[in-house]
Amino acid sequence: QTGTGVLALSTVGPVTVAAGYFNQTNLDSSGDAIGTLTAIRKPGTTANIGASDIATAAVIGNFGIVNVDAWYLNMADVFDTYTIGAEAKFDLGENSKVGLEARYVNLSPENKTVAKDQSLAKLVATGKFGIINAKVAYATTDKDGGTTAIDNDSKATLLGWNLNANGKADADYYQLVLGVDILDNLNLSANYGNIEWKPAANVKREQEEIYAQLVYKMSKNLNTYVRYGTYTDDSRTGGVKTKINDDTRGRLQVEYTF
Repeated sequence: QTGTGVLALSTVGPVTVAAGYFNQTNLDSSGDAIGTLTAIRKPGTTANIGASDIATAAVIGNFGIVNVDAWYLNMADVFDTYTIGAEAKFDLGENSKVGLEARYVNLSPENKTVAKDQSLAKLVATGKFGIINAKVAYATTDKDGGTTAIDNDSKATLLGWNLNANGKADADYYQLVLGVDILDNLNLSANYGNIEWKPAANVKREQEEIYAQLVYKMSKNLNTYVRYGTYTDDSRTGGVKTKINDDTRGRLQVEYTF
């Protein structure tokens, strides 16, 4: 994603203050929620999303093992949003670490006739104990919707492999990961994800994924992973269950960063 603008940051002790303004972006052709943004913008607005000015401000604090942040962002004629988050990392010694993250996001659309204020809250706990690593994550959205991010991999939502919480109303999303380091640069993990939400008043949707992942970090810039597992997608209207998808999936990715 690209944009034209300015971002200024000033740090005093453990606190950083940020302010930014962008008068042009390519968000009309990038991101995962372009259709939603077009729908919730101010009625009568005809310019594309990329022409909407963006203003943002933040306060970020680093207090030893705890980092906190509060961001506000306005996309002109589209939405206002804010997020408050906190992260903590604990070094327990003997190659043992624990991480905790909590975040709340609220997004208020300009077009209130199409959508109401939407929110998401998430909790994430990670652990590394010798050669064992683990992760537990949970996200929930309110009954009016969970559109809280332009991209599904944003920190303002929760993403798995095939599953995500972005744009889903009254959702409960669980993630579980358990892994082991076969070598210093080779990790094997079992991953589970389940999300339930309500697309409509009498409709309930459930998606689930279970997969194994092998990650090989060849060098600082070269990463490779292989995934293979199952994915299901079911819908229930009243007492009638409909299977939308039930298959096995695989992915091989080789990534070199510069």
